[in-house]
Amino acid sequence: MLFNSYSFFIFLMIVVLIFRVLRHQKLVKNASKYWLLLCSYAFYSFWDWRFCILLLGSTVLDFVVGRQMARLNKRPNNTTRRTLLLMVSLMGNLGVLFFFKYFSLIAHGLSLAALLTAPLTAWSSALTSLEIVLPIGISFYTFQTLSYTIDIYRKKIEPTSSFTDFALFVAFFPQLVAGPVERAKTLLPQISAIGRAKEIKSKSYQEAFAFVTIGLALKLLIGDSAAAVVDRVFAAPEAFSATELSIAPILFLLQVYGDFAGYSLIARGVAKLFGVELMQNFRQPLLSTNFTDFWRRWHISLYAWFREYLYLPLGGSRKGWLHTYFNIILIMTLAGFWHGAGWHFAVWGLVNGILLVGDRWLGQHQLRLPKHSYWQPIKILLTVVLFSATLPLFRSPDLASSWQYFKLIFIQIQLGNFELSSRIGWFALLGISMTYLLDINQQYQQRGANFIFDIASLYRIPILAAIWFFLLLRLIAFTPKPFVYFQF
Repeated sequence: MLFNSYSFFIFLMIVVLIFRVLRHQKLVKNASKYWLLLCSYAFYSFWDWRFCILLLGSTVLDFVVGRQMARLNKRPNNTTRRTLLLMVSLMGNLGVLFFFKYFSLIAHGLSLAALLTAPLTAWSSALTSLEIVLPIGISFYTFQTLSYTIDIYRKKIEPTSSFTDFALFVAFFPQLVAGPVERAKTLLPQISAIGRAKEIKSKSYQEAFAFVTIGLALKLLIGDSAAAVVDRVFAAPEAFSATELSIAPILFLLQVYGDFAGYSLIARGVAKLFGVELMQNFRQPLLSTNFTDFWRRWHISLYAWFREYLYLPLGGSRKGWLHTYFNIILIMTLAGFWHGAGWHFAVWGLVNGILLVGDRWLGQHQLRLPKHSYWQPIKILLTVVLFSATLPLFRSPDLASSWQYFKLIFIQIQLGNFELSSRIGWFALLGISMTYLLDINQQYQQRGANFIFDIASLYRIPILAAIWFFLLLRLIAFTPKPFVYFQF
């Protein structure tokens, strides 16, 4: 069930109406919370009911581990047993993630090894013949549950005594399948408060409407429109000019940004209907003036997770510049590999890690462009172009295809083929203009999607009517496209 479909909005309307009724009844305590948990599992089962078994298994594992670990935290000299419990959580969650997400890559590696080692042949053949379906959202909820047990191990939080609360923390449907990756210390208290008869303010409903409107606009009008061009170019890159091949990665950036930032906004808006505040996952990254700034604004929840649970434990920036640079490159490579079972993802992360190190070095030696305001557009342009240049690695199906894509650009340059079709040119111009109009407005108003309510009602009503007119047209005319990050 996609956020950009009629079925989801019918589902959401039913969930919200019954939720509002249950919040004020006194016959069954926490009935509204049970209802939300039931609806979250129903939402997840729309893809495949068997995925719910994995979700429940991860939930039970970390709830039990968290409770047991908390008991040991209160006793002295229990480090070994506490560490053992943490390893159970890590191996259980990451083991399932690696099996479903990276099995094909491992099996392919074994089939290559079989060419050199005959006894492996039958085994590797059997493995590669298996078809493993990737459970949607597994990368997101796995990281979310892991943060819970790790924080208990570090004695930063106390475990919840309510299995219902924890199950809803893991399965909360607005952010279940594509984040943001929330932490227990911020989301669990809000989940716990859902059952209490506290009225949700009308302002939350207004903000929910604004977030869903802007999120759908980003997804349908920018993300899906850019995807129409990007898919054509990457399907047959040899048929396009150097200019078109160079523009396609920028359009892919718009596609991913519109798609994923749109999803994150819709998730935040839907969560507000239940009195829950999810964290901001994007903060106008296309207005970043350097590469470091870009990664502080892009997919904030994931990279904050890597920073807290990997980068800082590895020493962060406390052990000298060489160790710091190594940590940055390692974390970015792992973050790239998190996106999928392909070496092109890992190389994409590695390249971004190297660029981050280079940008950090420039900043430390005060070699970046001046801070004067008239340099801002140039720095933004350089950042966007630099990041876009890495995206053929991300978008291509494998390393060989991405290398071929880069080769084709240089071949077309040598041939002097700089043609630009009107369709690609107009898509690029309109997509970039719409994205920056939204981002600049939100950046300087400092109100996020709520800038809608700063517009005088005389203009706000026709503007919103026009936006929804185009959104409904898009929903009617086209089959809903899945969100890009559902595959991760």
